[in-house]
Amino acid sequence: MGHREDLLAGAKRCLEEKGWSRTTARDIVAASGANLASIGYHYGSKDALMREALFASMGDWADDVQRSLEADAPAGEGPDAGLRERFESRWTRVLELFDKHQAVWRSQLEAILQVQHDRSCAPPSAGPNRRGARGWWG
Repeated sequence: MGHREDLLAGAKRCLEEKGWSRTTARDIVAASGANLASIGYHYGSKDALMREALFASMGDWADDVQRSLEADAPAGEGPDAGLRERFESRWTRVLELFDKHQAVWRSQLEAILQVQHDRSCAPPSAGPNRRGARGWWG
């Protein structure tokens, strides 16, 4: 990996460990092994890097949900399974992933609170949400 990718990985790790508001540029540098100047060079600012890290982490969560829903159906959930059983089974798997990714959700809430001061914290599009909703009901 290059400095850009190292910084992104370090920022994602900081989001999980420290959250949005408690992460400093020096924390990211320590977590990534890159140097402080590379944040500005590759991302323009620490805030821009944090936004990218948050969006990437949310994408990781969405990918986990998608893989979970596409996985082999548990025993008793076949094409003939009732809607209720399928719904319960899928929600159980999604809730397990909420627990696994709860640090990302906390960081997202912190970022949402910053939107009134910095519009660049808003998600770039609602496209992934629409795509996810279509995949949910199969």
